[in-house]
Amino acid sequence: DVNLFLTLLNDLFPNIHCPEISYENLNRIIKEILIKQQYILVSEQIEKIIQLYETMMTRHSTMLVGPTSGGKTVVLNTLAEAQTQMGMKTNLYTLNPKALSVIELYGTLDPLTQKYYLYVGEWTDGVVSMLYRMINRPAIRNERRYIVFDGDVDALWIENMEFMDDNKLLTLANGERIRLQDYCSLLFEVGDLKYASPATVSRCGMIYVDPENLGPYPIWKRWLSMNLTDRSNEKDQLDLLYDRYTKNVLNFIYHGLTETGQRPRMKMIVPFQVNIIVQLTKLLDSLFLPLINHEKKDQLELNSDKIHAIFLQAFIWSFGACLKQEDRIILDTFIKYLSGLSTVSIDSKAKSGQLPNEKFLLFDYIFQPELDQWIKWNDLIPKYEHDRSKRFTELLVPTIDTIRLGMIKTKNISVHLKYTISISPLLENDNIDLEWLIKSMITIHQPVLFVGDTGSSKTATILSYIRNFDSQYTNLILNFSSRTKSIDVQRSIESQLEKRSKDTYGPTAGTKLIIFLDDISMPKIDQYGTQQSIALLKLLIEKHGMYERTGELNWKFITDIDWIAAMSTPGNELL
Repeated sequence: DVNLFLTLLNDLFPNIHCPEISYENLNRIIKEILIKQQYILVSEQIEKIIQLYETMMTRHSTMLVGPTSGGKTVVLNTLAEAQTQMGMKTNLYTLNPKALSVIELYGTLDPLTQKYYLYVGEWTDGVVSMLYRMINRPAIRNERRYIVFDGDVDALWIENMEFMDDNKLLTLANGERIRLQDYCSLLFEVGDLKYASPATVSRCGMIYVDPENLGPYPIWKRWLSMNLTDRSNEKDQLDLLYDRYTKNVLNFIYHGLTETGQRPRMKMIVPFQVNIIVQLTKLLDSLFLPLINHEKKDQLELNSDKIHAIFLQAFIWSFGACLKQEDRIILDTFIKYLSGLSTVSIDSKAKSGQLPNEKFLLFDYIFQPELDQWIKWNDLIPKYEHDRSKRFTELLVPTIDTIRLGMIKTKNISVHLKYTISISPLLENDNIDLEWLIKSMITIHQPVLFVGDTGSSKTATILSYIRNFDSQYTNLILNFSSRTKSIDVQRSIESQLEKRSKDTYGPTAGTKLIIFLDDISMPKIDQYGTQQSIALLKLLIEKHGMYERTGELNWKFITDIDWIAAMSTPGNELL
């Protein structure tokens, strides 16, 4: 669309050249910040940062619009850091407006003390009115303060923001008026403008961030740069493996493209390719990095065949974990074809540089670097011994899926859990992999989401795993329903936390809290397609904190929490 627009502009104004304004100092600082944080320099992303800077020079309300995984947060944070290094100290105050009710956002008058037709009564501030007062306090020279509304736009809460007009006035329900100072601005980080009115759009500057400009490769390159800077051999081998598999498999899953033609598109839980690559890097964090970060005396000798086998193990469980069982079979065949490795006979054990017998799927095996072998999950299932002292609900018969799930991790839904797994209804001996998946992700403190139909043993397997944690961990189990609100979730979490410092909270010192969110998709969806409790979790998991709901409404940093969630397949259909 950009190229089409520029062509039309050239037709309307022929022979007129409009020179671009050069921000040499800003450009240099932006590149230095991105390189320091080990991001890959993408010209389109740098251009978006410049566009945001230019827009905010003329607008006090600006919207960053675009689907998740486009880099909106990186654009915003990089500009804030760049302005700080240029002598304009920039502070960001982030909230998710959909995590709170309108009253909690803007404040309320106590109806018991309010006099008839008068703005007199006991006034209680909301989070927005509190932040509005705070950023309007006298500032030091060249300071910038931005309120960032990181959440969906709807006609309910945003139409109350009359201070987006040029008069910059916030009028509260008690009649008080607060004017936005020149060093303050409002930023909106939203996925789309489906429910934004023309009046709202006309009051804001607009920057669209297209995920296609970023793509999955910069995510992969950044992971290599952050973790394998001094391991050039392993870095090069993994990059070659990425080139061999990733583009072909992404086209195969999302577009149905093969080397000889096209097939029907697979049903995938995760709609964005970037999220799949993030899952791949997280599994490599758990499976590969510990092998090279051990002390030299404990390090395994990693040749190219072992690296290939470990990469395959992570690859099939990052790409295949979000597919239905029938699609996993097709994907397995395609990955084996791309690998070019030979298969062993049905009675032989495959080593690195080989693949198990073609009668079995790679999903049925785990590669163990210490043994240099592909081991069947079936061989890892412990013998079931009945414990009569346990209640019926605490009993779990181990299967392939329960073992595997205890060792992995999963997805990015609107709550932004970082790893997603699709679970089909369990068959016999289909339970062991759950333990493997959970262990792999909890080890690196990565949130996990399990998606599957009713009867696929998600809850039973996860509860069984949680009960076996050592004393270092405590747990909180939250069962969601259609009536679950964000205040219910926040109060339940706060009941497990203690104050550790001025604004930092966590579980009892020396312990970590694992929160299991069961049926996370159950809360009622409002008329604008948002679930309030999910909006709170999005803020809490991404920003590691939340605002108090009473009192001074201070921001609370939350630490030492790991997350596991389970939900049914959305609408009983994959995306």
